[in-house]
Amino acid sequence: MKKVLSLVLVLSMILSSMSFAFAGTSFEDVADTDYAEAIETLVALGVVTGYEDGTYRPERTVTRAEMAKLMVELLGYGDLVAGSKSNFADTQGHWGDSWIGLAAGRGIAIGDPSGNFRPDDTVTYDEVLTMLVRGLGYTDDCNELKGMTWPTNFKVKAAELNITKNVSINSTGADRGGVAQAMFNALDQQLVKVNSDGDIVKEFTTKGTRTDIPVNLISRIAIPNYAFEVGFEHINPEDKNYAGDKVDLSGYLFQTVEAYFNKNNDDEVVYVGDVESLTYKDTFEDETFDDGDLETLEVGDYVFDVSSALVSYNNAEAKIGDFEPGDLEDAKITVVLAADETRIKDDAEAAGIIVEKASAYVQIEEEYEDDATEIDEIYLPVKDKKVDSKNLIIKGDATELSEIEVDDIVAAYAPFDNEDPTIEDPDKLTLVVSRDTLDGKVTGTDGSDYLIDRVKYEVNDALNMDDLDIGDEGTFFLDDDGRIIEFVGESDGSKTYAMVYDDIIPGEYRVTSRGVQITTAPRVKLSTAADERITYDFDIELEKNDDGTVEVVDEFEGLFDVTVPVDGEGKINYNGADVYEELVSYTLNKDAEITKFAAAGRPIDMKTNHASFELASNVVIFDAKGNVIDEDDLGSSVEGMAVYRNGKIVALLATNIDEDVIQYFAYITDIDKDSDDDGDEIQRLTAYIKGSKNEKLYTNDEDIVNSGTDKLYVLDLNDNGEVKDASTVSLSATVTASAIDAKAGRLVIGGSTYYFDEGAATIIRFDEDGDVEIVNKLSAIEEEETEFKYVVNEDEDGDPTNIIGYIVIQ
Repeated sequence: MKKVLSLVLVLSMILSSMSFAFAGTSFEDVADTDYAEAIETLVALGVVTGYEDGTYRPERTVTRAEMAKLMVELLGYGDLVAGSKSNFADTQGHWGDSWIGLAAGRGIAIGDPSGNFRPDDTVTYDEVLTMLVRGLGYTDDCNELKGMTWPTNFKVKAAELNITKNVSINSTGADRGGVAQAMFNALDQQLVKVNSDGDIVKEFTTKGTRTDIPVNLISRIAIPNYAFEVGFEHINPEDKNYAGDKVDLSGYLFQTVEAYFNKNNDDEVVYVGDVESLTYKDTFEDETFDDGDLETLEVGDYVFDVSSALVSYNNAEAKIGDFEPGDLEDAKITVVLAADETRIKDDAEAAGIIVEKASAYVQIEEEYEDDATEIDEIYLPVKDKKVDSKNLIIKGDATELSEIEVDDIVAAYAPFDNEDPTIEDPDKLTLVVSRDTLDGKVTGTDGSDYLIDRVKYEVNDALNMDDLDIGDEGTFFLDDDGRIIEFVGESDGSKTYAMVYDDIIPGEYRVTSRGVQITTAPRVKLSTAADERITYDFDIELEKNDDGTVEVVDEFEGLFDVTVPVDGEGKINYNGADVYEELVSYTLNKDAEITKFAAAGRPIDMKTNHASFELASNVVIFDAKGNVIDEDDLGSSVEGMAVYRNGKIVALLATNIDEDVIQYFAYITDIDKDSDDDGDEIQRLTAYIKGSKNEKLYTNDEDIVNSGTDKLYVLDLNDNGEVKDASTVSLSATVTASAIDAKAGRLVIGGSTYYFDEGAATIIRFDEDGDVEIVNKLSAIEEEETEFKYVVNEDEDGDPTNIIGYIVIQ
């Protein structure tokens, strides 16, 4: 049976003091990154865009031309691009020439001493920070910067302005995610001018009697309202004054804020800056509630005057006089003080009270089905018999119903109703999804809190305290406030992952006068995390109805169905999506029968150095044949399915990896006839692979490789060094590298940047007789040897990116 962890219980999501909260996620590859808020903000402001396939690709590097365009958009000069031209010799006819010309004309970007801009070179973080600081009005010769040399002066100033905050700066080139974060950090920085003496003069504006309002960068691309009062109408999507489509304004209710509106839609807030109102946040305690006198309310350490306060309960209007003690017990309360209050104190007048308290907690056991008006046992707001999406907010680790996964902890926040339980028929609803878990052991207690591996955690009251004892070890699920809400012990039916090794075998049943008897349970063969092939039975239950029909009940209802019994016998068929050779999660009971079974993970296609590709310490990795492999077998990229938990991959199916056969680039120097242990004729090969000489390769098929002029191959090898297949490859024409950065593993060839993959590539130099002299790393290439041939792979757009095969020095 489904377990509802709480109905009208504990906690709510206390809104943080962040100056911005985005309402949704636009890109499938952004939600789990550290740069999500920055990217979504800049999208709302029209500064950045994604790709046609719905991705943003935050890991991709940015070119100097692209950075020039971003700066033009960030500074609000986009409308001036038409007709603009640069004076750089190497940008004439380039797509970015107009943007580069405008950026250069405004003193934001400059070229090199030779008069070139190098538009296709990867922009460095030094250059990014320099352009952003210049964009704020600082000049190279102002007094604050001219005391140090470039780039130190601009990097120091960028750090002082918090532009570098949360940016993972590296020396190999700025990526789209990091650039977005740096631009986001610059939005609330004050614009300046430099006077004739080189001194910095900060820019201010006026509103009413105020003359000291800083003019920030954001005002260049959005319409500011420096005293915007957020009311219910601004957070209600049904109201004509709704302004929260881009920004979640519910956290600013009753407050006066510095709001910025879309220039193309002046009813839409795209950014929130400083908050003018004073607020106080704490947990409400039952013993301080006095339902006989609601002129005052004690919250935390203070008693507030609430006689004229507006009240929000889970983002819906409520009346404080309708509350009873249990309605506010353990709720998180934000008190917004009246405009004339200057400090937090007893008897301070409250302009508004924001109450947040979860109406229910549920651990998801069934994924959402399209057009359903509930998910598990959470009822959704409905209009015209369909889910009312305007009055359903989903946030946390998912932003759409379809993104909510099995095992997610979902907190439901429904409006207050002192007569009818609106959790069963809500007009509006907020769902906060949490996927935070921790694996560990209960090492002690501290009052009502538990120590997990000596770190203290609060416990949600929905968890039965009798469920935990010192020494219990397993997985702890956390709610949206970081409290333990569910626990699965290591020996208590814990979920694990496997790959389905064969089609699911149907079961059989018999109908008798006494009921339904399962004669053979349906079963499945799994490649397990222990690298074993094991066949498991499903612990399925059938029920005979009054009309004589038979149906599947409990956990596998909908996953299996039954045929109509013929002569009292029928089959139990699996009718879920085909999971053959797919990644699944399953749970076993004490009899080693499957009690839960579902497809697991989400599609993954990324390089293993991607920021989102972080493996958990206990990760299990399967190859395409279901073998358990190591991280070292993955190579430079992975395609397949991945299960994320706490931002790390805990299970991975790498469909592009086959443990039995792995591809390598090889330079073959010798082919000899030999015989194996059985006396069969084979070919012995001598080849250079991944920078090393290998004399142990062989093949039974003499046609796979030849002894002619072809020497460069892609070989399919198994674990024994047997060549299963081979194909020749062609080198490029002889080229000249204009720059080689061995430390960063980067080359510039013909204006394009390539990265040398030391894990897959080979450098070959020849002596005077044409024999291989040395195989080494990129650092072995000398300046006079910048002419060479090479083999590259391509990215998803068909553009060459990495040198993975060979560099052959001429």
